[in-house]
Amino acid sequence: MRFFQRKSKCPTCNSELIDKQTRKQKCPHCGNEILVRSGKLLTEDEALTLDWLVRLEGFGVTRYTFVQSRDRLTDKFGKRASINDTIWGILNQLVGKYGADNSALEQIYRNMSSLVASEGKDPTPYLAEAEKARQRQIQETQSISTSLEEFSSEIDRILYSMVTKQVKKGIQPILRPTRRNQKQIRLITY
Repeated sequence: MRFFQRKSKCPTCNSELIDKQTRKQKCPHCGNEILVRSGKLLTEDEALTLDWLVRLEGFGVTRYTFVQSRDRLTDKFGKRASINDTIWGILNQLVGKYGADNSALEQIYRNMSSLVASEGKDPTPYLAEAEKARQRQIQETQSISTSLEEFSSEIDRILYSMVTKQVKKGIQPILRPTRRNQKQIRLITY
């Protein structure tokens, strides 16, 4: 079986490796770090890119999006844009795209805080923005809950009105108590 197995190669210098890599190690030939993701050997840059793409996949960010953003920034800077600069640009675009979705904004700002923390900078402003988005989301959820309660009360009022009209006409409605409040009644229609 060993005859058909491919030998592992360093992703940086392309030299054949003696042992199969299963975790982070240095290449014995070039000395660069070799990282393993899903059984694939990657450079540090490739692994960082893949890690961010996995994190941002739920927002529709693909490798193609990453490459386009990086190329655009490279043209703007006049030198190859770093992975962090590229991810930062993508995150800023996502803030504009998901500006009305507080759940998404919370996640985006938390990713921003993670990125700046990895660079040794203070993540507090981005964590504060994430918390503001979370609070807005809680307020929205509470207002939706209140709206549903108002809607339910309005339905109960309409049904009570229908029952009253039927009783006045001499029609005996089929009534059943609700689970919420056994004193309330609802008209059962088939």
